[in-house]
Amino acid sequence: MESESSMTEQEKSARRRALMRYDVLENGPEEEFEQIIVLAKMLFSTPMAAVTLVDGQRQWIKGQRGLMMRHGAMDLVFNAYTLESDRALCVEDALNDKRFASDPLVAGPPGLRSYVGAPLVTPEGMIIGAVCAIDTVRRDFSEVDAEIMEQLARIAVGNLELRLIASKDVGTGAESRRAFMDILGKQLERHRRSGARAVLATCRIVGLGQVILGEGLEAADAVLAEVAAALDQVLRKTDFIGRVGNDTFGVLLVDAGLDEAMIAIDRFSRAIAKVRSRSISAVFGISPASQDHATAADWLRAVVTDVDHVGHRPGRQVSRSRDGRRLLN
Repeated sequence: MESESSMTEQEKSARRRALMRYDVLENGPEEEFEQIIVLAKMLFSTPMAAVTLVDGQRQWIKGQRGLMMRHGAMDLVFNAYTLESDRALCVEDALNDKRFASDPLVAGPPGLRSYVGAPLVTPEGMIIGAVCAIDTVRRDFSEVDAEIMEQLARIAVGNLELRLIASKDVGTGAESRRAFMDILGKQLERHRRSGARAVLATCRIVGLGQVILGEGLEAADAVLAEVAAALDQVLRKTDFIGRVGNDTFGVLLVDAGLDEAMIAIDRFSRAIAKVRSRSISAVFGISPASQDHATAADWLRAVVTDVDHVGHRPGRQVSRSRDGRRLLN
């Protein structure tokens, strides 16, 4: 893995997307991470331990003991090196290691001297943070110590994966409405804080009633699952899809504007055209993130309302809402 400074914007976006999927950035310390920290301290007999997440520029403290790290501050230099590899990092004597000897936390108080840490690696291979144990005295670390820390990191990621499974819509595999709305809310916060671009698209599937009448509910569920899979195949790695209604999907296009969204809608249209059921069609709406959206529900409501105004006319048409948002069907 590349260092933070050499990561491309796309790589940083992919890391942010992974963290947003897990819904962990804005929640502060959490019990499941605190338990891992307690285990790390017990297993390594150290006075300090921590679990941190990194979204590209900032670190988020999910739990710590004996340290005084702050959200946003990338002040633990050991972790920066841990994030560059998918293996554990062992530092037995930081004072005699040129990478760390001049660091203020090593050369001055609290006098950090030894460190063992492992990266948190998602099943897709994305490194999103680290778990570590730290001491103020020189320590000898073995390969077994490194393996133990890597196992603690795997447990932490496993807990995140369990959380993710619980956030999925059972019928389609897309994000559940609740999980998707949480993701939208966090994206709005990013927009308010830094002006980060994003566009919310909705895709309403028309014709499910005919499928139900002709083939039954199970067939309609299968069509929705196929649509979700088709959309997922053409999404960028930084985007999200969620089921926001019985017949409607939401797609969050991260770091995108209206022009990119229109291109994405073209991809979505072609993908849905390949779904086996010929009796369905799709109506799309798009809206960029705006300071006018107080909540995720406001953002979604604005798009859905305007799609309702366009209606379900046959063919593919482009229309504009009152505030300039483009709508397609």
